[in-house]
Amino acid sequence: MRGEECKVSEGLEYCMTLENSAQKCLDNGIGRELTKEEDLAKLRENQDMGLVLQCDTTQDIDFICSCCGCCCGMLSILKSIPHPLDFWYTPFKAELNPDVCVSCGICEDKCQMEAIKVSSPAVIQESKCI
Repeated sequence: MRGEECKVSEGLEYCMTLENSAQKCLDNGIGRELTKEEDLAKLRENQDMGLVLQCDTTQDIDFICSCCGCCCGMLSILKSIPHPLDFWYTPFKAELNPDVCVSCGICEDKCQMEAIKVSSPAVIQESKCI
């Protein structure tokens, strides 16, 4: 959106709308329809790239976005806050196993919130981890 290439991915399909919102997009010639299997495969692919899966917080979900830390406006705002976890809810908590960590840096590269720093072993900055 800023005229720069994404540092995480090369594709264009990272946001999904569902149900009525999806139909409105299709009616306006925006996007394309996917099967449930295609949806799930795309979400797995996006997650494997290290993108952060986000959805709206309603009972009937209207969208699911797969966000990177360099292009996504929401994650950019969260990254600028010293303690983003104060403004974000997640029932999950990232953990590192120091017995397995070889300080290769893959987790640091994949973390879109820059919450992991590789030392020996890597360290998660819990207040930044969403």
